[in-house]
Amino acid sequence: MSGLADDQIVEVITNDRQFGPDQWKNLKIKLPGLRWTTKKRSLDEVALRARSRNSNSGTLYGRALLLSDFQEGLPELLEEKSDSLELISVALRPEDKKNAWVDSLAVRPSSDNTLLLDIWIAGGKQGELLSLSVEAEGQLLAKTSLPAPGDDQLVQTEITLSTASSIAGFVQIQDNSLSFDNRFYFSIQQEEQIRVLAVGQAHGNHLERVYQEPEFLFVRQDLNRLDFGLIPKQNLLILDQLYQIPDALRGALIEFYEAGGSLCIIPAKSIDLISYTQLLSSVSSFRMEEVRRDTLKIDGIQDKHPLFRGVFRSEISDFETPESRMFYPLKPKVNAALLFENESPFVLSARRVAVLASPLDSDLGSFEESPLIVPTFYNMGKQSIRLPDLYARMGNQPRIDLPYLLGQDQVFSLRGEVAEYIPQQQAYPNRTELVLSDELEQAGLYQISTSRDTLGVLAINYPVSESRQNWNEGQVEEQKLTLPSVLKDWTAEGQRKEFWKWAVALALLFLLLEMGIQKWIT
Repeated sequence: MSGLADDQIVEVITNDRQFGPDQWKNLKIKLPGLRWTTKKRSLDEVALRARSRNSNSGTLYGRALLLSDFQEGLPELLEEKSDSLELISVALRPEDKKNAWVDSLAVRPSSDNTLLLDIWIAGGKQGELLSLSVEAEGQLLAKTSLPAPGDDQLVQTEITLSTASSIAGFVQIQDNSLSFDNRFYFSIQQEEQIRVLAVGQAHGNHLERVYQEPEFLFVRQDLNRLDFGLIPKQNLLILDQLYQIPDALRGALIEFYEAGGSLCIIPAKSIDLISYTQLLSSVSSFRMEEVRRDTLKIDGIQDKHPLFRGVFRSEISDFETPESRMFYPLKPKVNAALLFENESPFVLSARRVAVLASPLDSDLGSFEESPLIVPTFYNMGKQSIRLPDLYARMGNQPRIDLPYLLGQDQVFSLRGEVAEYIPQQQAYPNRTELVLSDELEQAGLYQISTSRDTLGVLAINYPVSESRQNWNEGQVEEQKLTLPSVLKDWTAEGQRKEFWKWAVALALLFLLLEMGIQKWIT
């Protein structure tokens, strides 16, 4: 923008801020301080704002300059033509168009009691070496290099981390294209125990095998000896093969669910269907029908279902298929996570309620001995409380559960390097839910804090959509205008208009002088 005169009156509108109208010499001092933002204005909104400010604003002679890289997904400009404003689009593109970025991370335990951090890198010039480092709390934990995978490709590497229970840091690559996505934040926190209560007599130890300490605190109680005071303190409550769901228990379960708890219902081989229906209709849209006795394989894994999110990285085709010799038909099928071979649901799961179609009894089937039982029930437990993930991305309003309660006048806040932010929060009997809204604009590490303590660290990253350089050429003028040429033409025209202003002013002055001389002579 160096082609603009310092005294030129300019107004600048960005995705999240507005500057001016003011002299260019003042604005150009402020603009270099702009930070990355995930907010996007529609082009129509920008054009409307420019037209409304054009009248009597002293801007560039009824013209507006629209500068963008015009990524795909940018809302299109529906009205480009206007009698009052000429809107000119100029596409700005990086000199190095092969952007590389850190795409995602995952962490897993290693056999030697350390942690392995899996790192996926995307884009870049295929084969070009990228320098990669991992840092936490000002210390370099690891450094390596790997070849860039190229367009629309991923390459994976792993880094060994120490056994420290909590690590908050970032992965960084050296890339000459866009810089905002070269740093990817992560936070490995010591997790709180997830509380699981099973109500009913044990039929094997399949649940005990899944819900083991220290990750889970598993308790089983018989219905006749159930301590109702335990229910509000749980994250997941499993009804394990009860014949009937008594009214008192149903009322406690509804209250537990409405307070944010999760339910799993495993039917017995003989049930009071009315009591089951009454509970299901109170907490979900699920329906259970009369028992059918038929031997069916359980072979339909819906790997895209939220219950199995992140479990299967490739298509499941070769596994030992469990079966069931009786089942209660479940509806609706749209919420099925596992299917029988006849496409009837074996597991329904949605909105913190899961229902199985068959008992987990070795005399009636083999699911409890199948490897599938582990991810099915493990994820029910993990998803019963939204603990902070390894990282979150802006733009999708992630929700996080904290196993803490504060006083009436206290709130949780998120403290970053440059700003403090108070998220939306909702208190429940055994936890507090945080909702990260779009007001959170900067990627980084944020401490979860109260007025007295720091309880953990959240890692927030930018969405990956801006890293993929897919440009919409249809939004750009056909003549491929460049910024210097546009500014040169505008400056030249401004100088011509200034010349005519002076010419008219001098003509008026000479006319007044001539009239004065004639009057004096007369």
